[in-house]
Amino acid sequence: MDLQIDNVDGLGVRYRSYRKVGAPTIVLANPWLLSIRSWDRMWSELIKDYQVLALDLPGFGISAGRKDLVFASKVGEQLDKIFDHFELEDVHLIAPSVSAPSFFWNAVQSPDRVQSIVSLSGPSTSPIASSWDLTSLMRSKGVRRLVAAGGALFVRETLKKGLSEDMLSEDELAEYVRNASRFSAFSHRLNYLHELRDDVKKLDARLEQLDLPVLIIWGEEDPFFPSKNGQHLMKRIPGAKLEQWENCGHYPHLEQPKRFISRLREWVFNEK
Repeated sequence: MDLQIDNVDGLGVRYRSYRKVGAPTIVLANPWLLSIRSWDRMWSELIKDYQVLALDLPGFGISAGRKDLVFASKVGEQLDKIFDHFELEDVHLIAPSVSAPSFFWNAVQSPDRVQSIVSLSGPSTSPIASSWDLTSLMRSKGVRRLVAAGGALFVRETLKKGLSEDMLSEDELAEYVRNASRFSAFSHRLNYLHELRDDVKKLDARLEQLDLPVLIIWGEEDPFFPSKNGQHLMKRIPGAKLEQWENCGHYPHLEQPKRFISRLREWVFNEK
């Protein structure tokens, strides 16, 4: 099925879905600076085993945002409305990068719906350890305004640090650059990053309430959020498993897709 947009609670949400009766349901989100287009190359493999819903979170990718949705906790609440809209129950949440705190918030707030979480280099504990440039973005309003004004260049240069050129198609990269050129939309994503520091403090205090299987995968060479974030997250969630992947940066599922698909299959069907 092609990319589509549905109206959910007054907001346009871009998604891609595949129905597979009787199969486990996985929900995929967008990573930092990317959209659900980042799942394109492995889509044909994923739909062999799962019913799939891929989402651009509110304010990311092509999905519409709203002022209150710069908070991961509020996005977590909004996810319940999205899941209701698509009539989803018993979901496995696949949470790359900065989408992870929103998915963890959803699981804390609505634990009966979530079967398990796979967090991919997703900073979700306090304090967040980050590269100097992301730390500046989180702390300084002036830096965020400056970056938002030059969003296209920022995206191009930042993605060079995290992904090799062959991991993105030309039209996919063009979409990311085009979206970053929209000042208000890109400002929303930067403000989400800013609010993440305080939102994650509140989340950190509630992670120990989680009573569900959690797999944490972190690239040992993550240039944005070092892997010690994953070690802290594992300690905060009872029974969580941590895997630190060698020769891997911030996007484990994109950098090592075959390994990710195999590991996900083991997790959903055997380990959880």
